[in-house]
Amino acid sequence: MTNIATSITIAQINYQRSALRCENDCRDRDLCAAVRVAGDQLVVHGRHELRSGPSGMDIAREVHRSYKLPSDVNPKSLKSNLDKRGVLSISAAKKKM
Repeated sequence: MTNIATSITIAQINYQRSALRCENDCRDRDLCAAVRVAGDQLVVHGRHELRSGPSGMDIAREVHRSYKLPSDVNPKSLKSNLDKRGVLSISAAKKKM
């Protein structure tokens, strides 16, 4: 699993009969994440900011990843959630045949 400080990696992809499910571990990060569909791509954009105290140094890291969605996944059904544990979950239903 890759640390969000350098990238976002989909750690688990479960491609089931009726849905696509992904989980990303973003623990230990103050992460602001956006998930969207652009054409046939799943786009994940994350931003992490670390504010330092008296030294005056602020650190910001930003990452942008896109993944090709399988052709039988319904992009309009995409749902995402960043839970309190720091796990970013993404799911989408398959198209009805």
